[in-house]
Amino acid sequence: MNTQENNTAGEAQGPEPAPAPQPRPKSDRFAAILRIVGAGVMIALRAAGELALIVGRFVGRIAMIVLRAIGKFSITTWRLASALDSALWRAVKLLARRLGEAILHGLALLGQVLHSLILWLPTRTGRAYSALCGVAIVICGLWIADLLRENDSVIHVAGGANRPPIDEDDPILARIGARFVHLSEIAAATRSSGIQSPGETLTVEAAFERGLVESYVEQRLLARAAENDGLHRTPSVLRRVNTARDRILAASLIQSRVDQEVKPEIIQRYYDEQRKIMQIGDEVRARHILV
Repeated sequence: MNTQENNTAGEAQGPEPAPAPQPRPKSDRFAAILRIVGAGVMIALRAAGELALIVGRFVGRIAMIVLRAIGKFSITTWRLASALDSALWRAVKLLARRLGEAILHGLALLGQVLHSLILWLPTRTGRAYSALCGVAIVICGLWIADLLRENDSVIHVAGGANRPPIDEDDPILARIGARFVHLSEIAAATRSSGIQSPGETLTVEAAFERGLVESYVEQRLLARAAENDGLHRTPSVLRRVNTARDRILAASLIQSRVDQEVKPEIIQRYYDEQRKIMQIGDEVRARHILV
């Protein structure tokens, strides 16, 4: 009876309530955080290892491909160079052989030509041809000598440039082509034409102010044009040139002899003698007047 009453009382009261959870200590929470962080680090390291393995495999494959390509290219280049070297050597030998044959053939042909020429020169046609060639060679030589004589005033310096000579006493006033015109040339031309007296000194300023430089340059250009037209080879022009040459040579000779013979001492002595004669003449005239 008591047992039944207790069961009935327990059923009437219901199940007993669960006990409330107790808070964990701080050490357990710190350990849990460390476990979580360690698990994350392990996961990250595992992922990094797998990524490094994949990248390493990829780089290894790329390196193998590049090395194979370089190897194949090197082998192909070596084979091609060997083939070209062999072909080039054969071509050089063939060219040398052909060149030697051509030289020998040319020498043989030249020998035949010289032999035929030696046999042909004593004939009438050969003598006429030789004389004609000699005349042509002489004309060409004279023409070249004339060109060299016209350009003898050009000064050749290192580097191939033509530079005017530096002369402070005889400056350059003009240039005609490759020829430089000095002050002394213009002075000589003006003295020979009578524009300037023999004792007058020509300066650079006077040469330009009086138009002597322009006149000389114009005269030289006209003379060159006449030579290009062949007028200096005509008989009339040659006669006039020879006459002027003789006149200039004669005047130069007389001037040189006068300069050699007439000295300042002789001039002074002649002046003194003439002065004495003039004084004696004045005295005679004065005495005549007085008488």
